[in-house]
Amino acid sequence: MKSVLCLLLALAVAHAAVLPFKPNCMTVLCASNAVCADGTPAPTPAWSCCPTALACKDLLSILAPISNCANVMCTMDVKICPDGSRAPVPFGECCPSLSACKPINTAQ
Repeated sequence: MKSVLCLLLALAVAHAAVLPFKPNCMTVLCASNAVCADGTPAPTPAWSCCPTALACKDLLSILAPISNCANVMCTMDVKICPDGSRAPVPFGECCPSLSACKPINTAQ
């Protein structure tokens, strides 16, 4: 009997974990109309009842880094920044780039 209850409990927990969380938005009043940087109305994400600028495509593309660099082949040359340090890997990329070097202040 105990094992049957444990099995039923495990199935219920697994079933609840698979279902996406959908908030009840029937009584929610959104405070403002969010707008994306390009002027379009902001979308309403699945986890929210109100539109938010955090769900704008332009912002998501900036924040979404490349998650798997395992199959990327970088050039074998060592990229050296003007200050003499090795070139860093820019955010969202897999290989070092001179474009990510810190600018040098030449004004004296």
